[in-house]
Amino acid sequence: ELRVEQPLGHGDNALDRWKNKPDPRSTVRLRVTVPEKNATSWSTVQIVEYFGVVSDPALEAAADPILYPPDFVDPDLGRFKANDMLTDLFEKQHPWLGHDIGLSLSAMKREDLSVGAQIARQLLADPVGWQAKAEMTIQRDLYALWTDVWQQDRPDLSPVAFAKAMRLQSISIESDGSFTFWFDDGDLFWGHSV
Repeated sequence: ELRVEQPLGHGDNALDRWKNKPDPRSTVRLRVTVPEKNATSWSTVQIVEYFGVVSDPALEAAADPILYPPDFVDPDLGRFKANDMLTDLFEKQHPWLGHDIGLSLSAMKREDLSVGAQIARQLLADPVGWQAKAEMTIQRDLYALWTDVWQQDRPDLSPVAFAKAMRLQSISIESDGSFTFWFDDGDLFWGHSV
């Protein structure tokens, strides 16, 4: 991966050159330099000069499958739509215990999406069990924090009622087999996702 940085400089007009930036996914011509010091592990270049938007049909044709990947279709789970902004993310809605949740698969290589789909099948095969595990984790990891910091003048809740007040919104699955359950906080943490 390559990270492109633009030093902004100082003063009131430091951002002026970026106010009329090109549209997303435009082909632009730049002159860049490699900085002597790189404080991160990224391969980094800095923009020296911006020449504007250019037309390069061959480059645009080569980039299309990367920037606009086809949807991923799993024979059991159906169609996952490619995300418009994050080209390694594929999403769909799926039923979960009486309501729809977002289900997303993420993989740097398309062939790794099947790993995420396999994990999704395992999770969706036992929603009651996974919901119970998630609620136990919420009780164990968040209940004391809520009572100590966030509860304030709100009514008392038992740990079970606390976990039940949150509603699963989505499950994100990575190609390495890890997954995250995202919950609406039921306004217990002032609207933050859990």
